[in-house]
Amino acid sequence: MVTQVKTASKHLELSPRVQRGLRLAQEGRFQKKPTWQEGLFGTVLDAETVELPLVKRKALAIQKVLSEMPVKIMDHELVVGLPPQNSAGRGTVFPEYATREEREAARKNLTGTRSVFAHFTPSYPKYLRLGLAGLRRMAADGLDEVRRNGAGPEKEAWYESVIISLDGLGTLVRRYAELASELADGETDETRQGELREIARVSQHLLQQAPQSFHEAIQAVWFAHIAFHSTLNLLPLGRFDQNLWPYLKRDLEAGAITIDQAQDLIDDLWLRFNDRLQTYDVVKDDSQAAGRGRPGEGLTEAKANSIGAWSCFLGGTTGQDRFIGASEYTMWMSTMALAGLTPEGQDGTNPLTYLCINATYRLKMPQPTLYVRFHDGSPPELYQWVADCIGAGLSQPSIYNDEVIVPALEKAGIPAEHARDYTSDGCWEVHVQGRTQFKYAMISALEVLDRVLCPDRWQELKTEVPLYIEAMDPYRDSKTPDPYRFGSFDEVMASFKEHLDLYIKGFVEVADSMWDGRHYDIAPLPLLSAFTEGPLESGKDITQGGIQYVFHTPFLAGLSHVADSLAVVKKLCFEENVVGWPELLEAVRDNWEGKEPLRQLVRTRTPAYGNDLDYVDDIAKEIVEYYVDSLNRHSTRATSQTRFHPGVGVFEFYILLGQLAPASPDGRLSGEPIGSHAGPSMGRGVTGQTSAINSFLKLPLIDLPTGCAVDLATDTRSNQLLVPLIKSFVEERGTVLNISVNDVETLRAALKEPEKYRDLKVRVGGWEAFFVDLPPEFQQWQINKCEQYGT
Repeated sequence: MVTQVKTASKHLELSPRVQRGLRLAQEGRFQKKPTWQEGLFGTVLDAETVELPLVKRKALAIQKVLSEMPVKIMDHELVVGLPPQNSAGRGTVFPEYATREEREAARKNLTGTRSVFAHFTPSYPKYLRLGLAGLRRMAADGLDEVRRNGAGPEKEAWYESVIISLDGLGTLVRRYAELASELADGETDETRQGELREIARVSQHLLQQAPQSFHEAIQAVWFAHIAFHSTLNLLPLGRFDQNLWPYLKRDLEAGAITIDQAQDLIDDLWLRFNDRLQTYDVVKDDSQAAGRGRPGEGLTEAKANSIGAWSCFLGGTTGQDRFIGASEYTMWMSTMALAGLTPEGQDGTNPLTYLCINATYRLKMPQPTLYVRFHDGSPPELYQWVADCIGAGLSQPSIYNDEVIVPALEKAGIPAEHARDYTSDGCWEVHVQGRTQFKYAMISALEVLDRVLCPDRWQELKTEVPLYIEAMDPYRDSKTPDPYRFGSFDEVMASFKEHLDLYIKGFVEVADSMWDGRHYDIAPLPLLSAFTEGPLESGKDITQGGIQYVFHTPFLAGLSHVADSLAVVKKLCFEENVVGWPELLEAVRDNWEGKEPLRQLVRTRTPAYGNDLDYVDDIAKEIVEYYVDSLNRHSTRATSQTRFHPGVGVFEFYILLGQLAPASPDGRLSGEPIGSHAGPSMGRGVTGQTSAINSFLKLPLIDLPTGCAVDLATDTRSNQLLVPLIKSFVEERGTVLNISVNDVETLRAALKEPEKYRDLKVRVGGWEAFFVDLPPEFQQWQINKCEQYGT
């Protein structure tokens, strides 16, 4: 079957319908699209509903959106459903369901109605198996049992809220069934009329039964996806090929569909993911206006919403607190994981895997973002297809390595069958599909180092921030030594570890404390809860801990810069004595002003992480090992069900986190972007991709169950080079690999004449974007990334 797919689909021309849809998507990037306006849905509050439990009012708000949101079917579509008019970075529109008093109480408790993180995957296998009607029956059965047993009004209200939410989704599906029938009645083209009748039939079927055909399964997933994204839940798609392959397999065996027809359906679905793409120039004003709180405003409702969503606020002075709520692009987390081990431990690569890769290869649009899972038993064809896609300049798929990630999850206490069922989040964060509520935060290692080197400015910061909460400040009782009194590298490293430990301890305490019911009191998730494993059986919302796993990761960011900085301190100040320790401290405090010769000295005389040099790589390894030990140690004191899993990453926040970080001993200036994930600092990885990977492989990757990635850039499009690179990464036991194929001159040319390079793609954190669609600072970062590897 794999051979059949390879020969039947890769060389096919796009169907006329897909060509029309692709042309519209490409043209639409440069046109400002209509968005839902504030007040569109108004409120669900009135004299009667205000007396209902808040969770039921939230469900009524979900129902209202799905009953009133625009519906539309274009003449080229087979998979229907207008994407939501909201996206990350653009703000959201949702009916008001909480009273002023409830919102004020939530604000004081650092939460709000928008405190929904939702970076995790529904259980699409459960949904596809039961269907919408089956989920509703489960909720109705739970409600009946609660009423029989007298379990109390709270659980009764929760089950009722689930039913209301599911009925709202049913209304959305029904509206599309009716619209398709109406359009079919007026259609004169017999072929299109037949397609519209089929769309109506599929939609009507999904109202009553679980999907049986491949078309029905695809449509079911898309309806759920747009419903989630329209109701404050920005969710990825999980193991798409594993979840839908049984339906395609059944249709193929029955002769109900051909591979070419299946490819056409996948192509059409892929276009739906790109319907909302817009360039930065089109949306930048809206994106900037959608900020969640501004300096000097104190604890606004918007700020409390954001704090509650991230479930982390460390007094107001840390980079995490200022990082919260940032977003840079109109990407809305349409990620999916393909291939890899099945829960039973078999290879899951199947014909649908190749159809998905092929759709990305042929359409050359950035969404959805693909992550392909490899293991020792992955077929050779999979390497070839992934290399073809990357080599076409698409910067995707990214590579996961089951041989490290699965054991890392098992080591963290996840059963093997669940560990093998991991998937991607909005970027590449690892979690178990359908069973996990996932959140993450950022711990800036650069900030931690600066607290050691320049403690005075952090003490002064307490009086400058608009919202300082001493009880949450992890450094409130710490007494930082006078940095000028350090007499050895070991003392500097010990102080760094002490400050990192305080940061981690504070994070665990705060994140753990926020599992006290406050989210359920203001931002419950009745619709999403129905689509995950656990809540319908227990009668507990996700926000009450009803889901099987709760993961929260404080990603360590800025690793390369701190490793390089500590290498400078160790080698130049305390081993070779070519730079005076006080002189280095003063240079960092003054942002290297007037110290350019010294700055060039530290950047050229000291080994840098990412060049396969044990001197500095061992420092990076020691930092990560301590971070893991500290997080695991403090996690044992957590009282909630939260599992605090370690990870190293930056995602697309290298610009923002760099803006927040002061100058550092490695010669980096204050505000400069930081390096990505666990790769080298920008401009310091000078010995090529292999050296960068070798440095990365020295990290304790088996102890990072949420993941750790390395980003590479290359100008080669040859399978003869890309396939061995990917295979070596898997065999040498790397975890996550992102490869961008570009060259510096092309990127620079695109800056000057963007109209000639509209289709040029780059990797941004955990997703792909058109280069010309990005903000200027991201474009420059991409150019610097290519220069890093000499491409």
